[in-house]
Parts: sequence; structure tokens; C-alpha cells
Amino acid sequence: MKLNETGIVQILPSSLQADENVVHTSKAVTDSVNKVTAETVNELIMSRIDELPEPVVNSLAWQLHVDTYSEDLDIVQKRKLVKNAIKDHKYKGTSWAVKSVVEVLLNYAKVEEWFEYKGSPYHFRVNGSYGPIVNGDSLQSLVNAINEAKNVRSWLDGISFERQKMVSKHLAMPVAMYKEIRIGLPDVGPQTTAMSKVISMPVSIFKEVKVNG
Repeated sequence: MKLNETGIVQILPSSLQADENVVHTSKAVTDSVNKVTAETVNELIMSRIDELPEPVVNSLAWQLHVDTYSEDLDIVQKRKLVKNAIKDHKYKGTSWAVKSVVEVLLNYAKVEEWFEYKGSPYHFRVNGSYGPIVNGDSLQSLVNAINEAKNVRSWLDGISFERQKMVSKHLAMPVAMYKEIRIGLPDVGPQTTAMSKVISMPVSIFKEVKVNG
């Protein structure tokens, strides 16, 4: 028997079932009791988080102090943040908390520590790899959530997305052609020239004659 579908008369002991007043009273209150029983499931909050409407989820986020929460998130992300609220508070300021937030808001991204990409100590980055590129508002919400989850000495270097695109490259090179044509006498070897030399010298003749007398 299901509790919310069972009449009180059916569970009365045999000693009371013979009392008409008890039987009539039991039938009168059965519907009211069953309605209360059906509503008790609404007291099960965390176990029914995936069934709760968005306004209730928003109220739970406020009650549980979900620091990384935003009204702009979709209902699936909100429910995940509420589910992780207690654990996120427990590990707040650790890399686990950062990875938990990134997994909820950008589930295909990976948190990379500085030593994985040769960065500066205490730095980290989020690599969106080949997943969909989100809009600016969603990126800002992610950055805000990361800043709330990380410790004060850690620094976010950025959020990156990788893309590969095949391209064709055409190279053009100018071609210069040069042609030299020489028109002239053929080359000749060394030439020897014979030359006659004439030397002229003035000649002076002096003759002295002495006459005694």
C-alpha cells in the first residue's frame, strides 16, 4: 500500500473498525491526510534539485551563499552550482574549486597550471580547446566565478580557444631576364711595333793657325 493512497480505515485495528464513529471520522480525514502526505515530498529539496523550478533554485543559491552564482546562467548550470555549493565552500581557494566552476560553466574547457604551459609561478589559464566559443557576457561570468573560487595569490592568464583552418598559399616571384650582346673587334694579343731611331748631334770643328811674324 502507498501511504498517500491508503484510507485510514484500512489500517485501523479490528477493535476500532467496529466503532462507527471512528470509522466515519477516519473516512472524513483521509483526503486531508493524503494531501499533506503528498506535499511532504516538497520538503526533500536537495534530492529533488533537478525538479525544482528556477525561482526555488535561485532562492537556494542565495541561502547557500553560492558566490559563483549569476542570474544570467541557464537553469542547468544553476542547479549544478547549487548541488556543488557545500563542497565548493569547503575547498574554496584551491585548484579543485576553480576546476569545479569551470566544469559547470564551460564543461569542455580544461584548467592548465603554469608549469603545464611554461607560465609564471602561481598563474593558470583556461583552455577551451576546440569547443564552441562563448559570447562576451558568458566569458565575463566565467571570469567572475573563477575569481570568486581561486585564492588571492593565483592569477588567471586568460581563456583561450583553439581553431585550425586549412588555407592555400600562392607565392608569386618576379623573374628578371638579362641579356648582354657585345659587338666589336675580336680580341688580339700583344703587338710588337718596330721603330727606327735617328740621332742628330751638332758637330763643331775648330782649327787654329799661328803665323810667326
